[in-house]
Amino acid sequence: MLYQKTPGGRRTQDFVKLVARGEATRDREEVMTEVGAEVRGMILHPYGKEKGCAQRALATLTLQTRGGNGVRIDDIVAIIQKALGSKAYGSLSADEEKDVMERACKRPKFADDVVDDMLRGACQRFTELPKDTRVVARCIGHDSLFTFDTISETVTTLGEARVCK
Repeated sequence: MLYQKTPGGRRTQDFVKLVARGEATRDREEVMTEVGAEVRGMILHPYGKEKGCAQRALATLTLQTRGGNGVRIDDIVAIIQKALGSKAYGSLSADEEKDVMERACKRPKFADDVVDDMLRGACQRFTELPKDTRVVARCIGHDSLFTFDTISETVTTLGEARVCK
């Protein structure tokens, strides 16, 4: 459960899907752990000079490393929310909806941009993790106008992520 405030200051809540996995084998002494989150938000991808197409977005960020990695889910959720064009809310007043749309218009993004921003955020926040930490960043833009969704995904390591260099 994610508690947040609407642009007007009202308290609201939403669900965040948490990802947590552990893998151990007899021949390997270390345990592989994976933690992450899936967060709903919105993106407004540029369309012409002053228009855009709003999309509901589902963004996921996971990190996989050896042993206990000490990654906080709150940090992952914050990285995802910052990468999205705007947060999504369960309910908004008309004025709050206008504020959310204006914020998204000031930060137009494609699904690819969200993925790059999540990778950049992971590289900046998790500097203490090993360079071979596997990172998966994915964004699905659910289009309301077309019959298809936009999907962008990058699977890399913290050491190899091009946006971290």
